[in-house]
Amino acid sequence: ASDWDDYLVSTTLHPGLMADGGLMVRYQGQRRHYALEALAPGSIRLVKRLHAEERELWRAAMPCAWGAALPLRVEVRGARIRVWIADAPPLDAQDEDRPLLTGGIGLVVRDGRINSGPI
Repeated sequence: ASDWDDYLVSTTLHPGLMADGGLMVRYQGQRRHYALEALAPGSIRLVKRLHAEERELWRAAMPCAWGAALPLRVEVRGARIRVWIADAPPLDAQDEDRPLLTGGIGLVVRDGRINSGPI
């Protein structure tokens, strides 16, 4: 997906019984992507995975109940990642340390299952 650079993706996640999971953007492989992850019991974070490194770009309280449908939009433009979760104000990250500038999308889950609406 090297031709995917700046884009906006929107979906509604439906977390099941899981430890954490969410939406990957700029996906270039299992250890090269950004992931917007819902964490039990009620926080959400944006994390960058680059080979053996994992760096949390931000963490926030979940704006809705754990396990409820989670409408979200993620915009990637250059090194900036902007996230809208439900009706909450947008959350921003600017990755200036070896940013991932291209890559596709996908779902990620650990210890459980996750579903999504149309992407």
